[in-house]
Formats: sequence, C-alpha cells, structure tokens
Amino acid sequence: MEKLSLTVACGDYDRTHALQTGAVQAEGIRLTYIPLQAEEIFWRMGHHQEFDASEMSLSNHITMSSRGQSPFVAIPVFPSRFFRHSCIFINTESGIKSPADFKGKRVGAPEYSITAAVWIRGFLNDDYGVRAGDMEWLVGGQEDPGRKERVKLDLPPEIKVDSIPDDKTLNGMLESGEIDALISARSPSCFIKGSPKVRRLFPNYKDVEIEYYKRTKIFPIMHVLVIHKQVYDKNPWIARNLYKAFCDTKDYAIKNMYISNTLASTLPWLPWEREQLREIFGPDWWPYGIEENRHVLEHLIRYMGEQGLLARPLTVEEVFVPVFVSADDPDSVFLELSKCPSKVGHAEEWNSIGGARCRLRHRRIDADRAVLRHDECVRAEGIGIAQARAEIVRIGDAVEHEQKWRLANAAENLFELAARKGIID
Repeated sequence: MEKLSLTVACGDYDRTHALQTGAVQAEGIRLTYIPLQAEEIFWRMGHHQEFDASEMSLSNHITMSSRGQSPFVAIPVFPSRFFRHSCIFINTESGIKSPADFKGKRVGAPEYSITAAVWIRGFLNDDYGVRAGDMEWLVGGQEDPGRKERVKLDLPPEIKVDSIPDDKTLNGMLESGEIDALISARSPSCFIKGSPKVRRLFPNYKDVEIEYYKRTKIFPIMHVLVIHKQVYDKNPWIARNLYKAFCDTKDYAIKNMYISNTLASTLPWLPWEREQLREIFGPDWWPYGIEENRHVLEHLIRYMGEQGLLARPLTVEEVFVPVFVSADDPDSVFLELSKCPSKVGHAEEWNSIGGARCRLRHRRIDADRAVLRHDECVRAEGIGIAQARAEIVRIGDAVEHEQKWRLANAAENLFELAARKGIID
C-alpha cells in the first residue's frame, strides 16, 4: 500500500529528532518534517494553513475551539512545555519588589493571548492574588516593531489591553521604564546584554519552579500538535498514527539520555540532571496523552476563562480529536464496551476483544480507511470493505459500523493501557 505524503512543521527538538532523521517513522505516512521556529510556524499555519500538521500554540487552539472557528484538530502531543517563572522581567525602577506589586502596573507582552502569558497570569492570580484586570496590558513587537495578535481578542471591560506605538518595541520600553514589566516566552535583549535597569522578578527561578511543581503537579504545556481538518477528515487514521510516532520519537530521545558511556546532550552533568528529573517527576517527565495531562489542561482552560479568552466553557475532551477522548481512561473504555450487546461473560468478552485487537492492529490503516470511507466505495489494498467490516463486527453485531470502529479503538486502547500498567503482558 502506498504511503500517504504529509508535511509537519515543528521545532528542532531532541524529542522529535528521530522523526526528522527517519530513525522513527509514522506507519503508513511518508512524513516531511520541516523544522522551524515556533512564531513562524504559528503564523504560517494560523494565517495560511501551509502544512498538513504542525506544532501550534495551545492557548490559541483552545480559544479558536471555544469559538467554533478552529481549522484544526489536535492530538495530545505536546512538543513544548516550560515553567514560566523565569520569564517575568521588571524595570529596576518600577517599584516592583514582589509579585503583589504588579497591581496597577503597566505590563508588556508580545501578545495577550500567548500561552506563556496565560500561565504567568494564572499563577500570579492563584499564588499571589494578582488578577489579569489588576494590570494594564501593552502588546506589540518585543525586538522588532509591529507584532499583532494572532487571534482576535474579545475581552471583558475590566481587562485593558492596548497596542504599543508601531515604531517602538517592548524591549526598548522595558529598559526605558515606559513599561514596568515584561512577560514573554523569550528573554529581552536588554536583559541578555546585562542592562542594569532590567532584572528577573524571580532570580532564583529554578528553586521557585521546583517548589511550584511539587505543590501543584503542574508542568505547563505550551504547544500542541494539530492537523488540518480537511486532511484529517479525508484520512482520520493519521491522528493515531502520528500520535504513536511522536510518542516513539520522544521515547527514543529519552532512551538516549540513559546511554552511560557517552553523553547524548551537550550537558556535562546529564546523568545527574536525569536523576534529578526522575526524583522530582517520576519516570516520565514529559508525558503525552489526555489523562496524564488532564490536571494541567484543566488549569489552563480555567485560566483562559478567567482571563477572557474563551467564548464559552470547554471541557478537556473538546480540545482534542474524538478518537483520543477515551484513549487512556479505563472507565471510558469500559463504558464503550458496555454498549456492546454481547451477553458473554467478562472473561470471554475480554478474550474476544483481545482477538479483535490482534486482528486489527496489523491492518490499522486499511481497516480504518475501508470502514470510515465506505460511502466513497474505497477498497483499501490488502483488505476489502467487507473484510474490514467483518473484523469489527466480531465485537458486536448490533452496533452501527462507526460505533464498532470506536469500540475496536477503545478495546485496543484498553489493552495498551493495561500493558503499560502491568495488568497484562
């Protein structure tokens, strides 16, 4: 069967590098990986939809989803995560000594809606009692003038956001004192050059961030992987195959960190860093999937609602393509299984589902295409429509074919989850 050609634009990360080199491949997909900086990806994908799939600002995707305007579907792959206490910069003459002093101050940000700013405003509110409406927001280019919001704002009146003049930059305004503080995903050049007028709010940010994680269990998510809706609608099977490929390439990177005779990264004390990460986070410090990240995602959605960035309340499930909703949740899977009209006992049902899983796993692409696109009379190479249906019918004869496929997916997810937890081999 010929592979489907797809383009994906994403950062040049160690956790995606094996996809770039071809050491890890997405099943059934000939992937062209285009490594770019995040801002360029977001602009080109958000405004021109140049790629089949890409890294995307998670907050922007959630805002568009709440408005019913997102041209994308998301899968729970998170290429970028970042603690943001290190990303608050203040003018030394602003009078800001502590987070509580931000009330009434003029605060700059490249965009009000960027995910980094959402997280910073969130912990300023939760931990220090400073709300988004307590500050005056100035947005625009940080190093180059003229930057605009990627997503149009529709904020409540208590939150004031203005654009800076087109001939000015946030970097210059921070150093001159025209703004009191800057929150940004990137360090301003005046700070990098050592300006005595600019410093971090939290000089000991690593200690603050470790304490924050231990207390909240939040490792903030910044970016998510999205697929163009038109591409997904024609090929819904690619969502799970891309997810698996991104999981595999992340695992590949982490496995390399455990090579003990040489260093996989240019960090002299990489083994010490790795051991510290395991001590703080456990064995998986960069998890993908919905359930592993539900707590973090719920906080981000709450923050966005409080900050005026949602048109309506959203659930975590609404952020992602439906095939992943029950992917890691055993209760949801058993709920799906309960819809099966089969009257067999638990053990027999378990075994029959296991058999279906084994039959389907090696025919994932063909079966998916054959069943979900049967109205177009698609005949996938290697397995026909009738055969594909027959594989899924084994789980429950009285269920419609779309439900059967969801049930098969749920069964496979349950087995994968049980295997990860050591319940089955």
